[in-house]
Amino acid sequence: MFDPDAVDEEGELMSIPILDCWQKLPNMLINCVHPGYTQTELTSKTGPLTPEEGARAPVMLALLPDGGPSGTYFLEMQHQLSTF
Repeated sequence: MFDPDAVDEEGELMSIPILDCWQKLPNMLINCVHPGYTQTELTSKTGPLTPEEGARAPVMLALLPDGGPSGTYFLEMQHQLSTF
């Protein structure tokens, strides 16, 4: 049987190292990115984006300068409003 409380507890435990790292490295930017529906083996190459196009958003976030956005969600290079 699926236990949503167990999943929630695991998620909380997994976030502890991230929060600890964030406190030790205050300049670290923590974001989330979805590259979009990309032509990969996982999608049977049916996505509209090539792998190169899908890689642009994660690379963009990896190269953000100090002081860039943090705690945000990006979908295909577009900043999405989030509250986490």
